[in-house]
Amino acid sequence: MIESKIATWQQINGFLELEGVSDDSLATLWGNLDVENVSLADVILKIEGPNYDSTIRSDFAEAISIYQTIFNRQILFILGDRNPYRQLSKIEKENFLFYISVNKGCTKLILKLSKPIVAAVAKRIEKMKPSHLCLTLIIIAAIIQIPKLYDTWAERDVKLKEIENKSAETIARDNVLQKISINDETKAILASPEFVKLKEEIFKEIKEQQIRASHVLIRNTGEVEKITLNDYVYSIPEIQEIKDTQDEEFIPSDSKIVKGLFLITSIDRLRYPILKLHLKSFDKNNATVDATVNSDTEDESLKVKIKLIWEFCEKGLPLEFILNETVLKDGKIKNAYIEGIEIPKVNNNP
Repeated sequence: MIESKIATWQQINGFLELEGVSDDSLATLWGNLDVENVSLADVILKIEGPNYDSTIRSDFAEAISIYQTIFNRQILFILGDRNPYRQLSKIEKENFLFYISVNKGCTKLILKLSKPIVAAVAKRIEKMKPSHLCLTLIIIAAIIQIPKLYDTWAERDVKLKEIENKSAETIARDNVLQKISINDETKAILASPEFVKLKEEIFKEIKEQQIRASHVLIRNTGEVEKITLNDYVYSIPEIQEIKDTQDEEFIPSDSKIVKGLFLITSIDRLRYPILKLHLKSFDKNNATVDATVNSDTEDESLKVKIKLIWEFCEKGLPLEFILNETVLKDGKIKNAYIEGIEIPKVNNNP
């Protein structure tokens, strides 16, 4: 049994070579992670070209700030923070810092995400067994390493595209994913309801934010010869395509909790079990919004409240909603999630 601390993909691969992939081995692996020095999810971006050998231009500096803000939100999202768009505390800022080095012809940025993510995974799914925690961390770390991994993991298929000049760490990471993908125990975990729910909540968001953050940086570079995100090399045509194409969605800038009376004007069931409610402010204190609620839940109290939604919609009566609204920079509401539903006192007997 290996007792030494583990911090790299190569060490994980070596551990699984000796111990195999099992509930016990993954639990031991989780316990042996060197949290202070682990580098599984760290993002390393290298920009090479004549303009990147002495200083950082103002537009690129702004892009770095936006890039870090996106990843701050990503960590808060993994944590299940009630407001993932809030300002970070002083301690959190110290944990989520960039490290920048500038050499002749190359600017290198390292965003050390591994330690905060280990803590986030442990806090968010603390009721899971250590083996589930470890598996979740490995997959989240792999997705952050290269966003395109999500598309293969969505089908639990790790026939990864070949990347030129793979590093020893990348080869080790791929080997770890291969071992996990063919193991019956981990296949069962991946298919379990709790893991499926976790994937739906987190993995898609991680992928989208990773791509958005990368595009922000690439759009704010000048003429470059090569951009490398971890081991993925962006070609000149890819860089130009990103520069010429805007993201479909704006980056949210804030979120707030809103409480008030709303009429349910309609219920959209096209994406069931996610229900989208079209709400109109009853007391005129709030705007008209679209809000979502997941009706496929084990929470009995929420099931009761969903029945209230249908009943009050049919009768044209208002309900009191607590909404978590995500707001764009221009003040528009991007989306809203229903966090609470109450019957107004005046309507206790509908």
